[in-house]
Amino acid sequence: MLAAASPAACAWQSLRSRVCALAGPRPLRPVAHLTAPRQDVLLLHLVLGLPPAVVAALTGTEPAAVHARLRSLAAARPRG
Repeated sequence: MLAAASPAACAWQSLRSRVCALAGPRPLRPVAHLTAPRQDVLLLHLVLGLPPAVVAALTGTEPAAVHARLRSLAAARPRG
């Protein structure tokens, strides 16, 4: 894991897989329609409050991709 190009991203994927395996599908049902990268952004930024740059570092993605996912989540949010 430490020899990976992005150890933080590797650790995040391992943690995500383990949590999903232990929790089963029920806790993720409200966001099951989202892709895994969008679920990650939703959890890390919108729920845990991590800045987009930290989300990018943890998930091994570019900050621009995190910002794009945040915009798509905001656009898809039901109005009401």
